[in-house]
Order: sequence, then C-alpha cells, then structure tokens
Amino acid sequence: MAATSPPEADLRSALIALKTEHPALGIQKIHAQLLVSHPEWTVSEKRTRKILQNEGLTGTVTIPADASLVPSSRLMPESAIAIMPPSISVRQLGPLRGKGLVAKTPITAGDVLWKEDPWILAPEWNVYDLQQQGGACAHCSTPLRRTGIPCEECGLQFCNRLCLNRARDAGHRILCTQSGRKLLALAREMGWLALHALARATARVLQTRETDVYEAFAVLGLEERFRFQGADVGELRSMWVRSFEVYKAAFAGKDLGDMGTLEGFLKGLGRMSLNLEAHGGLYTLHSHLNHSCEPNISVRHLHQREALARISVIALRDISPGEELTITYVNPELTYGERKRALGEWGFVCRCSRCVQDERKGVTDVSDLEAELKEGLGVL
Repeated sequence: MAATSPPEADLRSALIALKTEHPALGIQKIHAQLLVSHPEWTVSEKRTRKILQNEGLTGTVTIPADASLVPSSRLMPESAIAIMPPSISVRQLGPLRGKGLVAKTPITAGDVLWKEDPWILAPEWNVYDLQQQGGACAHCSTPLRRTGIPCEECGLQFCNRLCLNRARDAGHRILCTQSGRKLLALAREMGWLALHALARATARVLQTRETDVYEAFAVLGLEERFRFQGADVGELRSMWVRSFEVYKAAFAGKDLGDMGTLEGFLKGLGRMSLNLEAHGGLYTLHSHLNHSCEPNISVRHLHQREALARISVIALRDISPGEELTITYVNPELTYGERKRALGEWGFVCRCSRCVQDERKGVTDVSDLEAELKEGLGVL
C-alpha cells in the first residue's frame, strides 16, 4: 500500500506522543521514530520540524552533572517471580540505586541465568499490526503459521486455547470491549507505546487484583521526567488530559483507585516508560536490573518460533559473587554526551566506571558541539 500524507491533527498528536515517550530526542531522531511507528505515512523532516517548533518541543537537552531524579521502587512480591535463579538474589541497593540483582555464586560468561515470560506485553507496532491482521498470537505475539483460535468477541487470533485463556485471565476480557479497543486504537494512532502498555497493565490489575505487582515496578512521574529534561509540559499536558479521558472511558464502572486520577495516570505512563523492555514487554524479575554503560549481562529473544516474547538473560563475562548484574538502557556505542542525554529519559546521570572515566578525561563530545550549533541556527 502506498504511503500517504497524514492529516495535520493526526501528525501533531503522533509527534507529541513520541516527544512524550522520548523527551531527550532531537528533531531528526523523532522524525525517524515517527516513520518507524507509522510506515504508512510519508512525512518530511521539514514538516516534522515545523510542528515541533510550533508546539515549543525543540531544543537540546542540557543535564547538569550532579542532576538526578530518584524513582520510587520496591521489591517485587515473591509470588510474582515464577522462578528465582539460585545464582542471584534480589536486594535493595540504597536510596539512589534502588533495587537490583546481585550474584550469589560465580557466574561464567555465556551462562543463561534465567528465562522469563512477560507480565504484560505491548509489542512493537509492526508486531501489534500483525496481531490485528491475524498473523500473530494476540497474547504472546508469536507469528502464526496457520489459522489460530479466535476470540469470539473481537476475532483476534491466538496460538491455541491456552494462550486465549491466559489472555482472558490477564485482562483481555476488559480490553476486548468497544471502549477498550478505542483506547488501544488511540495508542496505535499516536504511536504511544507507554499508553498501550498502561492499558494492558490496568486491565490485568483489574482482572487479577495484582496491585502489589504493579506498584512494585519502579515509578517516575511523566511530568517529573519531562521537567527534568527542561521541557515545557504545557501543550503536552492538554494531550495527556485528552488521553486520560479515553483511558477512563475504557475502564468505566471499574474501581481504578489511584490509577483513576490524572496524577495516577501520569505516574502509570512514567512507570511503563521506565520499565518496558526494548520490545515492549514488562517483566517482573527483569525489572530489577539497573543500568551500566559497561553491562555484564544481555537480554535476548531466542524463542522466536514458539515464544517470541520470552526473554533469555545471558552473562556477557564472568561475574563474581556480590557483583551487581547490569544491562544497558541505551546503545553503549554512543558517545559520552549522547549516552548522558539518552539516560536523561530515566531521570539520572550515569556514574558507572566508564562514564566517570570519560568525565575525568574531559571528553569533548562532537555531538554536543553539533547540537549547540544547530540550535543556534534554529534547525533543532
């Protein structure tokens, strides 16, 4: 199907949602994300720049070296972790680092430490679109080689009756309604993965009463994150309020507690953005992992034929007892300044050994100089 030029209102909503999701990204990267989220659209970078400038959503992000926000978090209930690997333990690592995972026994490079299925899944949009077309399981997202088991209410396809029943027990019954589908359609239209994930998480909490699990995921309010980036939340807030109305309508008549307030909604969006794995899954044990620009473990999707959403956590090097397990939240190939800006989305400045060494060396980041020049010329 040929790409089309989207209406101005649709494009504006999608760009605001992307800027909400990725406050540290500049115009070029927001434009690239837009085309990934909406491959059916043809949009020039010039048009993207104009809309972002009109909304006051341009400019570079400057984060002081000692700046930080502290997400609130708590240890996940033991009942929410299917299998606790004997080689690791869950610990509170202090007020700044929060919870984390620490090696109990020696770990060898290449060891598969654990495998985990998601608590909820809001897959990448190309996979979501495939689900809507009946080409992938609407629960686990595994591609279907033949016609699956359909949901009688909405027609979405599932691998088998087990996946269908698991989906129903985890909130599909609620999102299968007309108002639930409207909320998911809004998230898709705007390319807003956090809203999609929050819809899934809310439906699961209402279905299973796992409020303690939901609240154990680290949280940093959406508004706090954006203000940490030095951004004006005025125009964004009006879009958040409109989205909140659709969210409330999807769960009308349900007791949402704090999740049913605008503040709770914004915290929920922040909670999703903070904890989602790169491919859209929210995992209970994985959510304890902290960041390092020199990670010692990696997260991979190795079961693409039978369980696409299942992750395998693998040691990148030998790990000694007492050493914290870390992943990288950003591309480790980025320069110091690029990593620092990208990590601003999580509300902290990284103090790993690599970043401390780069800072002490006084590393000059060409990307910083380029950003300042572009901003001065009015092209950011």
